[in-house]
Amino acid sequence: MQVPLYDEVHGLALDIVNASARGDEEEGAIAYAQLKELCENNDGCDNDHPLQWEALGDFSHDHVEAIAAYDKGLRCAQRLGLLEYIASIKLAMAESYSEVGNSAEAFVLANDAMADAEHAAESELQAAIKDFLNEHGNT
Repeated sequence: MQVPLYDEVHGLALDIVNASARGDEEEGAIAYAQLKELCENNDGCDNDHPLQWEALGDFSHDHVEAIAAYDKGLRCAQRLGLLEYIASIKLAMAESYSEVGNSAEAFVLANDAMADAEHAAESELQAAIKDFLNEHGNT
């Protein structure tokens, strides 16, 4: 990933978080729209990276929009062979499905995420996935 893309995604994420902390919905919506535009502009280009899509999904207020962003990020991560992102996005998708009461889909995604995280030798991510599975009664 190119540093300018990371910096731009990180900056927009901070803008969204800071706006939320201040209760400034308008500023948060502007930063979210900028993040969404960045993702759409990079979609399928050399700058396309799962980080931007995962961030977009994380800040989406709508489950359907979040899953759509995560799905694009997952396909991008798979295309680039980035196992850590594959696992992280699957965990984020599992969390989103869990929030809307679809525990069966959440369980499948979380277990898939664990398998990917184990292949990526990503112990912190593995711990987060185990925590998710333990919290949701599936071990």
